[in-house]
Amino acid sequence: MSLNTLPPELLEQIALFTGTPELFALRLTCRDTQQRTLYTFSARFFSSLGCDLSTSSVARLDAIASHGHLRENVRSICFARRAGVSLGEGFVWERYPWGTIKEEPAIRNTERLRRSLLRFPHCDSFAVYAGYPETSTAKLTTSDVLGVVLDLLNTTQLPVRSFQLVYRSGSIDMRRLPKTRRFSSASMLPNGWSALRTMQLHQLVTVQTLPFLLGMAVHAPQLTSLSLRLAPADLAGEFVYELARVERLAPITELAIEHTACRAEDLRLFLSRLGRSLSSLVLHNVCLLSSDSSISFSTAASVAVPIDLATWATVFHALAQDCPRLQAVAFQELSLSPSARERSPVSFRLDERENKTQCICLQERPPGQVLGVSYTGPEMTRALTMLESAVV
Repeated sequence: MSLNTLPPELLEQIALFTGTPELFALRLTCRDTQQRTLYTFSARFFSSLGCDLSTSSVARLDAIASHGHLRENVRSICFARRAGVSLGEGFVWERYPWGTIKEEPAIRNTERLRRSLLRFPHCDSFAVYAGYPETSTAKLTTSDVLGVVLDLLNTTQLPVRSFQLVYRSGSIDMRRLPKTRRFSSASMLPNGWSALRTMQLHQLVTVQTLPFLLGMAVHAPQLTSLSLRLAPADLAGEFVYELARVERLAPITELAIEHTACRAEDLRLFLSRLGRSLSSLVLHNVCLLSSDSSISFSTAASVAVPIDLATWATVFHALAQDCPRLQAVAFQELSLSPSARERSPVSFRLDERENKTQCICLQERPPGQVLGVSYTGPEMTRALTMLESAVV
């Protein structure tokens, strides 16, 4: 039996489980095999695309959008700078004296990209990623790219299901955004923002960016998955404070808060308001700020110190009481007070009759004191109650 006589489903399964070099070799055997493995090939290598708004990357997206099979598998586009290539390279970008790029050149430069986006029928995930420090003010910056992307999504009216805004260094320069995108009202966001289901916000927060970032989360009524990684401590705490008190909170089912600081009462209120919708929670390297009402957020950075285990117990209690649909939790590197070192390490395991789930709590980890626990299963209330009792 030759490759040409294999049923299409069997050949697809063979291609699905081959490594990258083997898949390339398989597709080079003959044109028939190349055609019959096109779906697996395009799904593996063209589901996620990158774009730096340079002439070469825009041309590449246009070529993929013109291919009848490849464009069907495009699911997400990440706008980010490549090593050695400047953002927007090859295009002429003009800038107003106050910082924003001029509309007419921007529209002209991105017209080809706009047409390409409209030809991707299943692309509904977008990301803006800043992985390199930006030092030049003459070239296009990630903040400029963010403004261009928001305008593109608005003019194409594409339904946005997932959006990631990740700054590994620095934060958004609000001066680079068009005026219509600077404020926290719903009008600053693309028309398709109401369809948003998944959001990641990872960056340094400033006084200028706080309303903008908060607006992105607040004006997504169908949001079901939210990932936050915010700093510094005072503004991250204010973000959680405001988010916990919005009038209409989205029905978030999956929540991840990492490398972020907030007050215990704000975190408890946020989790309690999510209530019956929350099914998965990740808290990683979260530091609880002092609850002293006399401390303002402007000085909270000076008191972002680990607090006692008993305060985390109140968070676990709120989860057990107010989140009946919670099925999975992962608590990692939750800061504890130095006084907690005097206690003996807590370790316990929750086994079910089927022996399918377990809960292990390890408390000690040099040089400091941290808390780690993970559990997935139907006995969530019992697991949280045991954890609450163990840390009180």
